[in-house]
Amino acid sequence: MNDKVIFLDFDGTLLPTLYEKFLKTFEQISKTNISASDAYGLYFHPDCMCNLRVLTNLGAKIVLTTTWKNDTSINNLINMWNERGYSGEIIGKTPYIDNSKRGLEIQIYLLENPCEKYVILDDMGESFFLEEQIPRLVKCDEQYGFGK
Repeated sequence: MNDKVIFLDFDGTLLPTLYEKFLKTFEQISKTNISASDAYGLYFHPDCMCNLRVLTNLGAKIVLTTTWKNDTSINNLINMWNERGYSGEIIGKTPYIDNSKRGLEIQIYLLENPCEKYVILDDMGESFFLEEQIPRLVKCDEQYGFGK
């Protein structure tokens, strides 16, 4: 049993919309060899990753709730995480049911993998989660991501 888990979304949480637009523009106009992406896609915002590192340094493990889990394997996402040198250990993903039922996906994961403490980092609103999960939701502004 894991005693601390972060249920983690990517888009709007680690990859805020304003940063994503900036990176895409940078790649279009850049005349350097510096890239804003790799084979996996755009890099996550460094400030968001720094804030996440605070939680992972406290021993929290990561469970992916992001829609990215639906497009590629968990092993591919773990490889991306490790190759980019991001902090924290990805230990799993929630099952896919429906994007509007993210709370139910988390509940199913918790029934199969109990944990003492968890937090949900997501840009989706309260209506996507179960009532008992709302106090554990850190609602991120999709434009700015997981801020301070």
